[in-house]
Amino acid sequence: MDMTPEEFENVVKRLHQEAQERNLTYVFPKGRIFNVEEAFDDDYSYAKINIKNGKRNIVFIGLNPARNGSPLGVYKQRAKAKEPLEKIVANGSAWNRALNHSERLEDFNELGSIYFLDICATGTLQASDLKQAQAESYMKSIEFISKYISKYLSNSKIVLCPGGKANSKKIRKALYEKIIKENKDRIYIYGLSRGVPRHIIGSKGTDLRLIKDEQISTVSGIK
Repeated sequence: MDMTPEEFENVVKRLHQEAQERNLTYVFPKGRIFNVEEAFDDDYSYAKINIKNGKRNIVFIGLNPARNGSPLGVYKQRAKAKEPLEKIVANGSAWNRALNHSERLEDFNELGSIYFLDICATGTLQASDLKQAQAESYMKSIEFISKYISKYLSNSKIVLCPGGKANSKKIRKALYEKIIKENKDRIYIYGLSRGVPRHIIGSKGTDLRLIKDEQISTVSGIK
C-alpha cells in the first residue's frame, strides 16, 4: 500500500499542524520539564519531545500507543478550570524510558528532539488476529513511518521496538521492507521476542544494541 507524494505530504501537514496546536508541558521524573507535541488518529501517531536546540534526534518506533484522551482536550479542560497545564509523565512510562535510554545513544547536550512514530491500528488485538481493516491500518502506518524517517529524520538513530503484537508474517515483512532494509546501519533494538524487536516496556537501556544481520534475517522471515 504505497502512499503518493501528495498523500504523504497531506498527512504530514495535518499531523504537524495538530501537534503544534496540541503541545503541552510535561513534567518527567527527576524534575525534568519538556514541551511535547502530539497528534494521532487510528492510522497515524506522531509525538515529539523537544529537548534542546541540539542537532541530533532519535526516533522510537513502537506499536499501539496508549491513549488517554486528546492532548488538546486535556489542555482546554485544565485551562477552563484554571488548573496547572502541565501533565505528569509516569516513571515507568515508555516516554520516560525513551528519554533515559536516549542518553545512552547520544550526548544529552546534543539532543534536539525525541520522536515517537508508533505503528497504529484500530483496537489492540494481536496482529495475527487482526481483521482486514485493521491490518490495512498497520500497513498505512508503516508506509508513512518509512517515508517520514527517510525525509525528515535521515540522520537520526532509530529505536525499533514494536513488541510481540507485531508478530505476524505480513507486519514483519513490512517492517523489513519498509524500515529495516534501508536503515539497518542506524537501527537499534532491545533484542528479539517471538521474532520481532522487543517493546521498550520491560526492556533495559543496557540491552539497546545496533541490529545484527542474523536478527534482521529472523524478523524478515528469511531465517
